[in-house]
Amino acid sequence: MKELVERVEIVTPYSFIAHFRQNSPARIGVLSSIAVTADDVHRVLEVDPGVEFVVNIPKAAIWQGSAIQILEEAGVAFGPLGHLMKAIAGRRNSEPLNDFVHPETSYFHTILSQHANLYRLIRVTDLIYEFQRKNGPPLLVAGLNEYELAGSTIRAAVAQHGNVSVIFATNPNAWPTSDAYEVAESMGIELFHERRKFYHRLHIPS
Repeated sequence: MKELVERVEIVTPYSFIAHFRQNSPARIGVLSSIAVTADDVHRVLEVDPGVEFVVNIPKAAIWQGSAIQILEEAGVAFGPLGHLMKAIAGRRNSEPLNDFVHPETSYFHTILSQHANLYRLIRVTDLIYEFQRKNGPPLLVAGLNEYELAGSTIRAAVAQHGNVSVIFATNPNAWPTSDAYEVAESMGIELFHERRKFYHRLHIPS
């Protein structure tokens, strides 16, 4: 990002303006929290309602669903530092950062949103969705995009975000390891790699 940024102008204790060599400036909010809450994002938006993107510095952190809802309603993008860098690198000319959604997040959200049995989709954390169904009780679902999804990744995700009913391995070019299936089963989680089978599970009313 250093190659793209010309200078940084501090605006408030929770925001700055990044001036770029080629593109127009961007107003960015900053947090440093292991678990980003609604109060955290309210604090940023109250002192600087003009931010386009809120970045959270700790890499191993979660965004609570209530915080995500506030940012989405305000039209503000969010994510860790890696997501901010991707948003900056991918913008064109004077495009604002507000509309940025990480491709992995967008892909999984689209898959869930297009399902015929979906009644309502609620964000629990940045990883987990509550998939409320027209037919059947709600399911807590998560998408993991690791190239080689291992059991340790599933354990870490559950420890950080909480338990889920179903995990979909979203990377179409990789397969979960046998260890991943064993760990998921031991934790009472159904793990799917094929979209067709995952979609079928969302239809089963149990």
